Amino acid sequence: MEEQRQRIDSYVKANLQDEVDREMKRADALAKLVIDFQQNDKGEELANVHTSQGFQSVWDYRGGEKTKFRLDRKKDQVSANYDARTHLFQKLFYAKDLLLADERELRTAYFSAESNYNVMR
Repeated sequence: MEEQRQRIDSYVKANLQDEVDREMKRADALAKLVIDFQQNDKGEELANVHTSQGFQSVWDYRGGEKTKFRLDRKKDQVSANYDARTHLFQKLFYAKDLLLADERELRTAYFSAESNYNVMR
């Protein structure tokens, strides 16, 4: 068994090492893209609100923006078009590079305020 493994390893090193190296570089590049999507430069986790089902059902109910990979730009457009005096929550929630911790805090504050409003009403 060990002898077969050594033969396979030697065959790969002799004949396929360039291809293995290319695939490893490609895998590293893909991993870097995923990490860059999920974290900012400081290593903090991003919210990426535009990837949620709720955002897509409201702003891309037909799915065209998702297939064209334009949901992030749509989120930025929504944030830019809202007025902070009348839609502060939406302006903050759809802001570029919103951190996951901040998104959770905003959502909790929103649901708490909504609950209080409904009780008072």
